[in-house]
Amino acid sequence: MSKFLSELNVECIEDSANPKWRLLSPLIYVSNLADQMIVVPIGFITDFASTPRVPFFFAIAGNIATKASTIHDYLYTSQLFDREKSDNIFLEACDTSGVAQWRSRMMWLAIRMFGSNFWKEK
Repeated sequence: MSKFLSELNVECIEDSANPKWRLLSPLIYVSNLADQMIVVPIGFITDFASTPRVPFFFAIAGNIATKASTIHDYLYTSQLFDREKSDNIFLEACDTSGVAQWRSRMMWLAIRMFGSNFWKEK
């Protein structure tokens, strides 16, 4: 069964329109899809969900699924898996953390549509 084994413990290191956060302790997630434990290390920098600050989009995805978004940022940075699997692990982590299904599916769709720009940068 997929589950988070730790809480998200972060500090804000860049307070701007798109703030950045640094992990103060590891974020540990067990993924059934990956069939392994994923450990985001102390010091990893995340922006959670890279959601435009446009009111409609931010209302749907802003400040939602922060644990799942941190896992996803880490998977895009480390490229432990291919992009599709990384995106699907994000969806799994959203479901695991109780994000409403309609909301997690919309966020996953946005990642599938626009995530390639971020994947190629790594």
